[in-house]
Amino acid sequence: MATKTKTSRMDFEIKAVKQFKGKPYIGQIDYSKKTITIALFGGITGERLTLTEMRQAYLHEVVHAVLHDMKHPLNNDEKFVDDFAKRLRWLADAKNNRKAKEKNAANLVTQRPEGLRKLRKKVPRSAGAKKVQAR
Repeated sequence: MATKTKTSRMDFEIKAVKQFKGKPYIGQIDYSKKTITIALFGGITGERLTLTEMRQAYLHEVVHAVLHDMKHPLNNDEKFVDDFAKRLRWLADAKNNRKAKEKNAANLVTQRPEGLRKLRKKVPRSAGAKKVQAR
């Protein structure tokens, strides 16, 4: 997890705590102290949080930071903030999974022409393209 994050107007220090004693939440943002704090152990249950849960809490607080920076009224809507943070996490997870499983398309074009050739073979050509290529 990053030690600092920045919205357009504020830098936030990222901190980890063992647990928020007696509190049901696992993340907290403090605008006056400019800190985002993430717990390692979960709210009421006290169980160790998974990396996914900690990333979700981090992104949830970052969404709060961005909305606060924008002075947007949805900053106070916890359901919206959580749903938006989940989608950011899904996007990041999907991107990381694609990178791990296959070559990045930009990589194919800029660094690995042989990969691009393999990819081109899989794409069916139109009749017009075949005529132009035959000339």
